[in-house]
Amino acid sequence: AMADLARAGLAAGRVTVSPTSAAPPGVVLSTDPPAGSSRPPRYPVAVVVSGPVELVAVPDLVGLTRSAAAVVARAAGVRLVVTNQLVEPGAPGAGRVVGQSLPPATQVTEGTELVVTVAVDPAQGAGP
Repeated sequence: AMADLARAGLAAGRVTVSPTSAAPPGVVLSTDPPAGSSRPPRYPVAVVVSGPVELVAVPDLVGLTRSAAAVVARAAGVRLVVTNQLVEPGAPGAGRVVGQSLPPATQVTEGTELVVTVAVDPAQGAGP
């Protein structure tokens, strides 16, 4: 892409890498000004190129409180979605994560949604 700019008499401007799985790393995704635009010689052209997608490991959240699970998920780079499951009053595990949609240590793209199920004692509410 840089050689193409030089052949056209333009200069490379800011280069931004955008993680995507839609194209292999190094592919030009867009330019500013857009391709085909007329510009004076040595005009700087900003280029956005594809980069590798960041992978993160799914954390093990089972047994954590809802608030602790949120902190751990955020630190790991996954987006937490919480569902509640009513349990018998006084049941062990109430207020804690009892299940998750992806197994721990699974490699996922950063920002992937991780659904957890929190046991809720109806007498105590959803908890922290």
